[in-house]
Amino acid sequence: MVIKEEEVQDELSGSPKKKVVAMHYFKGLGEQAAVNALSRAIREDSKLKEELETKGHYNKCKHYFLPKQMEILRKYLGDPDN
Repeated sequence: MVIKEEEVQDELSGSPKKKVVAMHYFKGLGEQAAVNALSRAIREDSKLKEELETKGHYNKCKHYFLPKQMEILRKYLGDPDN
């Protein structure tokens, strides 16, 4: 199945669910493993975590990312599908 770039952008626009973002960053992992990997990446990168918390109002318990948080994730981790 081929996923069009527009579909990916729609899926990641606005306030996407954390599991959707994680699955784009960590392809090949199951849903929960991808969420765990993304959470670990955030936790282990102190600059990323600090910027998410101070500028992005990050709350690890929320199930979605705000647009500002997505901007910060892209800054540190790159585009999810690259």
